[in-house]
Amino acid sequence: MSSSVKRIALLISEDLSFGRRILSGIHRYARPRLSWVFRAALPVPGILQPLADWHPAGIIVQLHQRDLLEGLSQLDKPIVNISATHPDLTLPRVANDDRATGALAARYFLDQQYAHLAYCGHRTDGASSLRQQGFCADALLRGLHPRVFEYTTALPFQSSLSWMDEDLAARQWLRSLPKPIGIFAYNDLIALRLSEACHQENLRVPDEVAILGVDNDELKCMMAYPPLSSIDLAAEQIGYQAAQLLDLLLAGAPPPERPTYFHPVRLVVRDSSNVLAAREPEVDAALQYINAHAHEALHVEEIAQAVQVGRRWLERRFRQVLQRSVGDEIRRQRIDRVKDLLQQSDDSLADIAAATGFANAKYLAITFKQVTGMTPSAYRIGNKI
Repeated sequence: MSSSVKRIALLISEDLSFGRRILSGIHRYARPRLSWVFRAALPVPGILQPLADWHPAGIIVQLHQRDLLEGLSQLDKPIVNISATHPDLTLPRVANDDRATGALAARYFLDQQYAHLAYCGHRTDGASSLRQQGFCADALLRGLHPRVFEYTTALPFQSSLSWMDEDLAARQWLRSLPKPIGIFAYNDLIALRLSEACHQENLRVPDEVAILGVDNDELKCMMAYPPLSSIDLAAEQIGYQAAQLLDLLLAGAPPPERPTYFHPVRLVVRDSSNVLAAREPEVDAALQYINAHAHEALHVEEIAQAVQVGRRWLERRFRQVLQRSVGDEIRRQRIDRVKDLLQQSDDSLADIAAATGFANAKYLAITFKQVTGMTPSAYRIGNKI
């Protein structure tokens, strides 16, 4: 093997699109500039001996198990960790902000005025605990105490426990919950299991049980009926930054003093949590219209005309159902788009203002600071892809 070619081990789970998209980000960084040869495997202790025999130059790992770290450390190779689990570990880290993911889920349900919330995770994964913490902390600020259920494993085919026993426990938990309730699931696999459990219990989704997952794995989301809402994570960006960091470590650079965390990208609403579509079709239609036209010079009269209702009626129903005005919703969606562009592009603030419906860069900056508590430049520095 040429001395310029380096063997890079990628210990990343591919059970969800999150892992596959991380791999895509790693390849996107490496292919144009580096002679890296990849070998992918699951991040489990059983990989340690084959890995040692292969003699990798560096490792990118989704580290969930401490005993795996002990074995990897003995290889004495540069390692980048892409998991937020075990925050006390000092390995160089590029990962999703799991607490922020949970907080986003809580705000979504709280904005829809749910009086009852719940979290469904699994007890063997630290990332699940972090998402639960973020979810419950935001809910507690509003005086709500989410109910919690934990599967023994997120992947039933990797467990020796009876599938029927775990399904029965989940169904009993679902029966015990007050209704209607919004449930945040650790990931789309668990959200899919919850959806199936609801069907077995004849619980209507989303009218009685609204479900929100994480990863936005389109296959898993569409396997559920109705299709699952899910939080989309910055997986490709995490992979890209992890590869870039490993490249620096291989060149002899010192490890960074702080980990890099990426905020979730967006919340993709599908029918598993969209109660408005059934109960408030005009309000839901107005939300969809705003989503499609928020980057334009949008006015309430135009929205009311598009959904064929009066302006005063629409304003009143927005406040009754969503506890915010139509103008507030337009601003909220515009700010979300500004965040995406700050994170994903190098566009000037003036260009972003023009692309998101703001009159000018100054007005955008003022509004952004009011909504987020940060300047656009500070947000970009902390979240740039």
